[in-house]
Amino acid sequence: DVPMQTVIDQIGREVEVPIEVNRIATLFAITGHVTVMLGEGEKIVAVNNGLKRDILLTEICPTILDAFTPKDSGSINIEELVRADPDVVFIESDVAASERETDKLDEFNIPYIVINFNTIEEQQDMIRLIGKILNQEDRAKEYIMEYNDILELIQNNLKELPEEERYSIYHSVNEAYRTDPKESLTTEWIQMNGGQLV
Repeated sequence: DVPMQTVIDQIGREVEVPIEVNRIATLFAITGHVTVMLGEGEKIVAVNNGLKRDILLTEICPTILDAFTPKDSGSINIEELVRADPDVVFIESDVAASERETDKLDEFNIPYIVINFNTIEEQQDMIRLIGKILNQEDRAKEYIMEYNDILELIQNNLKELPEEERYSIYHSVNEAYRTDPKESLTTEWIQMNGGQLV
């Protein structure tokens, strides 16, 4: 029997995962970045296709190029995921919203963690959660402290900047006429950095 622990994912589900995770499927790109940042990148055995196209990330962690790719932009290829034999799978909330997708994971008894964040606070919660699952809580805490130190530095520097000298910004997402919603992490970052959203 493998020793297990219970964690709460970002949509409030209780999930049993192994205490020692050795094989990780990062089917939501950001979770691959966080896993590498926490020093566990070589344990990644399955990714979405976007991570293999990330030149900097694959330079830092070349083993990603050898990982299975059970998710491109569409649904999960469960046969490919089963071949990867992950201890845990990280998926985004859009995937979890599809019963067809979660049924596949449940059928093969693959523990999956749903990641869902729209704010800096929720993003930091995600980093803490992945740190807990990967036994890298100290590294996650250190990263979050540095993140908050940088936010504080920016806020202190902005106090002296007059409104008229702040940049106007339009952030497009994949297409020229598509942008982030008002309640999003990108919007929060831009506003905290003194940007004026057009």
